[in-house]
Amino acid sequence: MNNLTIPIALLTLVLACARSSAQIIGACPEEAPRKPVAVKRVRGIVMDTSWAVIPKLQVHLQREEQHAFRDYRASTTDSNGRFDFGRIPERRYRLLTKGDKPYAGFCEQSLPIEVTKRGWTAFSMRLPPRATDSCPGQCQAIVEELHE
Repeated sequence: MNNLTIPIALLTLVLACARSSAQIIGACPEEAPRKPVAVKRVRGIVMDTSWAVIPKLQVHLQREEQHAFRDYRASTTDSNGRFDFGRIPERRYRLLTKGDKPYAGFCEQSLPIEVTKRGWTAFSMRLPPRATDSCPGQCQAIVEELHE
């Protein structure tokens, strides 16, 4: 091993750490629109990124009317992080999540949903923690089909 091996390895490690925790300076990049999630029923479970359920989270369902979304139904996740809006008419909706203390530290979500005969029967949402310097695209939930 030559005398430069350790300093170069250390420099590489420092640069990798700096890149992963870099703060965004200036405007956030424009966020790409999300494709609607096709579901048969608007029901599921809300978790954090470590798979822990999030109880008492506000979940709002809005329906699209004349190119705008209006409140349709609202719920709160139960002690197991679950919500269920029951059977609702086929059409486009938007699912909003919002947490109050002590759950205000999670990113609020605006998830486009389309209720259809061929969609998922349930889904999970994993919410990332909110940071003051996060851009909206960095704050999107991971949404996956839930097999029950």
